[in-house]
Amino acid sequence: MRDLRVNHIFEGSREIMHLMIAREAVAEHLKAAGDLLAPGGDLKMKADAALHAGVFYSKWLPQLASARASTLAPTTSSTSSPATCATSRVPRAS
Repeated sequence: MRDLRVNHIFEGSREIMHLMIAREAVAEHLKAAGDLLAPGGDLKMKADAALHAGVFYSKWLPQLASARASTLAPTTSSTSSPATCATSRVPRAS
C-alpha cells in the first residue's frame, strides 16, 4: 500500500510536468497568433494579428527547417564505408 501511494504521487507530478512543458511549447505560438483565434474582434484587429503571425512564422519556419536539416545531414565522422563499419563492431559479451 505504501508503494502504491508513492506511485500515485509520482504519476500526478508527471502529469503536471507534461502540462507545464506543453504550455511552454505553445506559449510563443499563442503570443504570435493567439489573436487570430480569439472570438470576436473587428477585421482590423484580425488583419494586424495575421500580419504579426506572418512576420513571426516567416522567421521561425526557416530556422526550424535549417535546424532539422543540420540534424539530418551526415557528418564526416558518421559516414564511412561498409568495410569500416564491419570491422568497427563491438563484440558481444557471451
